[in-house]
Amino acid sequence: TLKGKNTLSTGIPAILEQAKKLLTCEEVYFFEFDTTTNSFKSKFRHNEISLDTRIRLMHSVTTSPYESVNIQDISNDRNFDPTLHTLFGKHIGSLLVAPVVTNSKTVDYIMACTNKRTENLRSSTASGVMPFTLEDESNFIVISLLAAQFTDRSFLE
Repeated sequence: TLKGKNTLSTGIPAILEQAKKLLTCEEVYFFEFDTTTNSFKSKFRHNEISLDTRIRLMHSVTTSPYESVNIQDISNDRNFDPTLHTLFGKHIGSLLVAPVVTNSKTVDYIMACTNKRTENLRSSTASGVMPFTLEDESNFIVISLLAAQFTDRSFLE
């Protein structure tokens, strides 16, 4: 739950953990835009990952700040940049990315959810990874709005 988690450093990790459970995915990441390197850098509980905004996926999310990106099968997506496998340090089968749009109306943060999981291997690939659904995408957008509230509130404290 989020009770008592009312700062950026406590609220966002709690949101990430709840998102991981709700979306039944391998991992949920939170990235902050770094103006000095023009890239998104991971924050909280992960080894540092830096995503250059020139990567097509990041460009899509930052130029359409109210839309998520749902890549259901990375291996069959012609726009996918294979360097993301290296950046995340693991094979990515499915990927859901949502902007975190704060009161400034800019995309200063993004969230990424990797590898939808299922216990029922008959409905997924041999690795247990399956595509994110439209319902997952809608839920992730709501989660990103909640994260935006935490980021906005943290600047007021």
